[in-house]
Amino acid sequence: MHRFQGIRGSHAVVETARQLELDTILYSGNEPWVRDCLAMIAVRVVYAGSKLPLSHQSKNSALWEICGVRGEVDVEEHCHRPMDRLLERQEAVQKALAKKHLRNGHVVLYDITSSYFEGAYEQSDVVLFGYNRDYKSGHEQVVLGLLCDERGWPVGIELFAGNTQDAQTVIDKIQELRREYGLSEVTFVGDRGMITQANAQKLEKVQGLQTLSALTHRQMFELLERKVIQLELFDEKKIAEVTDPDKPVQRYCLCRNPDTQARETATRQRLLELTR
Repeated sequence: MHRFQGIRGSHAVVETARQLELDTILYSGNEPWVRDCLAMIAVRVVYAGSKLPLSHQSKNSALWEICGVRGEVDVEEHCHRPMDRLLERQEAVQKALAKKHLRNGHVVLYDITSSYFEGAYEQSDVVLFGYNRDYKSGHEQVVLGLLCDERGWPVGIELFAGNTQDAQTVIDKIQELRREYGLSEVTFVGDRGMITQANAQKLEKVQGLQTLSALTHRQMFELLERKVIQLELFDEKKIAEVTDPDKPVQRYCLCRNPDTQARETATRQRLLELTR
């Protein structure tokens, strides 16, 4: 990173963060550890590196200077310890972000991802083997649940053990929305691995809660057999809305995705060839 480019890029990112009041949401802009956190946040845009290389960039970039850090940057003092303080503030920070971005009646997006680890973590109760979304077989991992507003802006994140299944986190997350963020009316959006049939049944009687998800193949075939939907209704341009007469509160939006069709056709063809 050239120093001239670092000054312009770092200053723009840090000032944007301050205009969004990110520093005051973290705690107080005058606290040294907050300035360190602001530098680490900005560096994800300016210099996509880990904490140790970041601490070595003070000679090449004005980022630390702009954030108010003077002198030599130490990875333990300016990165690791501030992250411990940030963890202590996580609940308060997320409440502040929720107050700013979430309102009753809003759509809330929720998804799960995983992050794998190299090495051995025998003493850890969260770094475990599980379904690896990065296709890194043989590696232990942790699972992360990300909560966003309807624009996709992150509001909260939670760490789960590496063997946690998607659907296991949904009920508690919806309760958190109501208990911690005070949302009595919300539309919760999750993929078909989260809004499972078992979870849907548990959530049916929750007042003010709507869910939005995708159907499994089995569920679609069941609707076809009951003649609730017809194949002719699936169109690439027009979305057809269908109500199930047995469950009037449920509405299905039908569309045809040519990319998904091409991908599944290719998969089917490959399996047929392997079988032959």
